Amino acid sequence: MIIQDIVPVGRQNRPGRIRVPRGLVYHTTNNWKPGATAKAHARLMRTTSSETGWHVTVDSTDAIQHIPFNEMAWHAGDGNGPYNTYWIGMEICVNRIQQGQPLDRETYNKAVETAACIMKLNNLTELKPHKVVYGKNCPHHELFDHAKFEADVKRLLAGDVNRMDKEAAQKVIDVLGALYMASADKEVQEAAHYAADKLREVAGIPQT
Repeated sequence: MIIQDIVPVGRQNRPGRIRVPRGLVYHTTNNWKPGATAKAHARLMRTTSSETGWHVTVDSTDAIQHIPFNEMAWHAGDGNGPYNTYWIGMEICVNRIQQGQPLDRETYNKAVETAACIMKLNNLTELKPHKVVYGKNCPHHELFDHAKFEADVKRLLAGDVNRMDKEAAQKVIDVLGALYMASADKEVQEAAHYAADKLREVAGIPQT
């Protein structure tokens, strides 16, 4: 889920130029302070006097949208070039790690999920790292494998990767199992059994 916290119209970092997006550029914030979360960046986006802006910030738990997807933003560093004008910008927080360390699993997974969601919502097929713009070192290579990240996003879009967290699914399955054992109603038992099997299928949990 992407939370909307949209920058007010007229702010420097919301030019308001309408266009049809062509792809998604992913960045990393390169801010290793523990408090530099998606919510902190949302507050920054609402109050900054800078022109720099982007569409979405992702951390380990939240994805927050700042600028409408059908509007441009000054995120790529190419002036009025194609990336600022036509590409959506997504920033990935690095607040949970120290500089030089790989991105933590939770933030990486949230970024994959959010990138796939943005691309699906906007019918996009193109996904590129910020480094494509004038060779900028963003995201830093030591944070994660760009090729793997892009492949994971595209597999998720294609439906090859499980969209449901296995641990959460197992908790629901356990509740359904308890309902099955507690009920004497055959229809309730059948419904609980069917729902549990479907959850196992979606989450990739082996049938028992």
